[in-house]
Amino acid sequence: MKILFTGASGYLGRYVAPRLALDHEVVGTYLSENAPLEGVRLVSLNLENVDAIRRLLDSEAPDLIVHAAAISQPGNCNVDPAKTERVNVDATRLLAENAKRMIFISTDLVFDGTKPPYRESDPVSPTSVYARSKVNAECAVFEACEESIILRLSLGYGWKPVGKGMFCDQLYRNIRSGEGMDLFSDQFRTALYMKDMAEFIARIVKASDWPTGKDRLFHSGGRETLSRVEFGRVFCEAMKIDDTKIRVTPMAEKGVDAPPDCSLNSSRLIEFTGFTPRLLREAVADMALEIP
Repeated sequence: MKILFTGASGYLGRYVAPRLALDHEVVGTYLSENAPLEGVRLVSLNLENVDAIRRLLDSEAPDLIVHAAAISQPGNCNVDPAKTERVNVDATRLLAENAKRMIFISTDLVFDGTKPPYRESDPVSPTSVYARSKVNAECAVFEACEESIILRLSLGYGWKPVGKGMFCDQLYRNIRSGEGMDLFSDQFRTALYMKDMAEFIARIVKASDWPTGKDRLFHSGGRETLSRVEFGRVFCEAMKIDDTKIRVTPMAEKGVDAPPDCSLNSSRLIEFTGFTPRLLREAVADMALEIP
């Protein structure tokens, strides 16, 4: 099977695309960062360029599109909502209209965080430009591609393979150095280990019979609801480093206005794939074997 993976150079893509390449031919797109990915052929693509999207689809003729590319930083979305709409919604619609099969990567932030844990049947309530764009993109995929699955991902964690570190990299570095780190006590997520996220997606790709109708929507999160503070303490304990440099901080103190608890119920995805993600303590033990 030939898979077109948009956003392969991003954080998610660097875990998932090489995993898919173990069993399939994978063509991955990048916008600016093109560090090599094992088993993946990388090509440049700007999702604002409609002609470039069409040319790529014509030349590659993929059997499946995994669409992960997006403007995902809330600040960037707020600065240019029109660009966010073009990239996150219009490009998604174009890809879906031309896809034989499609897996669309969405987010737990489609919810306002007031009534967790969220199931797929719960109504969405986006509170940001980014979240609204993902809701609109979900609708576009549902309408344009019958052979599609929409995967709402929770917060992902793991070492960042290349480039500037992500949350875990920063947490490990700051705690080890004694600098410490502010962690929110009032923001909760069902964070999911990136390797397990990759396994979920690989098993969806492998499945012969995809669901239809509204059942095409799945939630993909971890098995524990944890605040950032709780996450940090479990992380430090599993890494065998001192957690006393974690500074307990409410979101309001940092001027952050974000959904308080977007925890996802992922039982349908676990049942569909036959895969159970690791608990945080188990995942961090795995991370400890490959500290960058």
